[in-house]
Amino acid sequence: MWIRAVILIPTDGRQTSSSLSRVTKAQRTGPLRAEALVRRAPMGFLWNQIYQLWLFGSSFLLTLVLSRGLSTDQYGVFATALTAFTTASYLAAFGLEEAATIWVPRALTEDGRAQASSVIRRLIGVRLLFLLAVCAALIFLLPVIPSLLARLSLPGAAGLASTLRDPAVQNHLIPLAFYVAGSGLVSLLFAIFTSLLRTRVTLVVSGFSQGANLAIAWLFLWLGWGVDGALWALGIISWLTAFAYFCWLAPLLFARRPRQIISLRPALRLSVAAWQTNLAGGALLKQVVVFLLVLYAFSYTQIGFFNLAFQLGHSAGLLLVAGLSGVSMATMAAAYSGENRSWLAISWRAVLKVQTLLALPLLIFSLLNAQAIVIVLFGSQYAGVGPLLQLFLAFNILTRVSGGGMHQAALYVLGKQRVVVLLQWASLGLTVLLGFLLIPKVGPMGALVATGVPPVFVELAQLAFLWPSLNRRYPLHFVLRYGLALVLPVCFGLIWHLQGLIGLAVAGILFTILLVAGLLLVKPLEAEDAALLGKMNSWLRSALMLLIRKSALPAAEVISAGDGS
Repeated sequence: MWIRAVILIPTDGRQTSSSLSRVTKAQRTGPLRAEALVRRAPMGFLWNQIYQLWLFGSSFLLTLVLSRGLSTDQYGVFATALTAFTTASYLAAFGLEEAATIWVPRALTEDGRAQASSVIRRLIGVRLLFLLAVCAALIFLLPVIPSLLARLSLPGAAGLASTLRDPAVQNHLIPLAFYVAGSGLVSLLFAIFTSLLRTRVTLVVSGFSQGANLAIAWLFLWLGWGVDGALWALGIISWLTAFAYFCWLAPLLFARRPRQIISLRPALRLSVAAWQTNLAGGALLKQVVVFLLVLYAFSYTQIGFFNLAFQLGHSAGLLLVAGLSGVSMATMAAAYSGENRSWLAISWRAVLKVQTLLALPLLIFSLLNAQAIVIVLFGSQYAGVGPLLQLFLAFNILTRVSGGGMHQAALYVLGKQRVVVLLQWASLGLTVLLGFLLIPKVGPMGALVATGVPPVFVELAQLAFLWPSLNRRYPLHFVLRYGLALVLPVCFGLIWHLQGLIGLAVAGILFTILLVAGLLLVKPLEAEDAALLGKMNSWLRSALMLLIRKSALPAAEVISAGDGS
């Protein structure tokens, strides 16, 4: 399926004119570049997913290294410093990763390597400016801010001054700033490679860096360098990782300057919107609910139960689809080359199906075995988390079926980021309202309802705004057929409950076998999916073709024959 029209990226918000020869060249090469990029999406997701699984595992191992290499007090200091690192990194990010994920592939497919190189260089320049400002504030302003706040007579100023004066942060500002700068640069370079669907590179570079983090952190702790040693180790590896990415990116980064540079304003508008969206949907969502639990004087045990259910629920929802992050948005951005909404709609439906296909089994299995999972991981003293986890997993399942973040990516690609921002802040307002209504009555259960309902509302509202723009239906038939394939494993999970680690492993294997059998019997994939698979040359094509109904198989055969001719 070829992309028919190519429209050059607007400059300063308006479409630019060009010579007939340039348009003709773009019409010849733009669709080829776009389709070449989209064809890499399946394997791009696979490599990214492998890296995300390694990231989960290596982060856990790093926690073990740090907790064993530091005293309990030192580990508390490190955790406090890491909280400051997270806040500073968030301020420096400014949504540039989302901007890169959309505008780099768009520039590459519509205007070629020179224009993509220009966009990359300017995005890196903006990131460096923000990193410089944030790190300078950490080193030079943070030491004097507490004394300035202490002089103010404003309510809460003294408490904030005491928090900022915490030695856990003040005594480690230089290695902390070094780590913030390196990590901020790596995160943008990672997004750039993901946007180009070069995720095998990110698997190699960032995969090795995670292993190096473990080795260097252990070495510095063994040498007795304490908290500073751990922070310096993470910072050094982040800068070495950035250097490796720069070396790999050099051929594109130093491509010739284009004759006419496209405006970066649309990309920066998207970055501001993404920053506001992430603030409402990530940084503030959980903190608001925890604040309400504290306000209504619930015990630390109940707050801990809420936090554990929240984290486990999110982990179950993200573990098998973390590789879609960035890849899905980059794929849709490439498909939208030339403002081709038809190809964008097909890509949108495809990633919707992929995230549903991969996320639901683990969520449903966790829902059916929540109590056993909690006891195996944390012991019987946390058995009370089980019902809370089941409730939150139910909301996560509804969120995934409703869209799972794919509508937001499509709205970003279409330039409708204002809709995303408004809906996300409305969702935060709904969280606060539900929290005030439910937390005083049912405590952590009400807190999980307050954080579980709004994401479903956001997904449905985003779908309502997106639907008219794409003129393609939500893949309801696929979801219903997939639900039919899940009937047998769900019935098995309801009837047979096994306890302990071995019991959970056996239950998981049997659940998977029954699910695969159900999928082979129901075959939920459609003719549209067959056409997409016909363009793939990887082993994934052979595996997924087993899930396509016989009536849809000719679509894949026609596409494959057309590509081979």
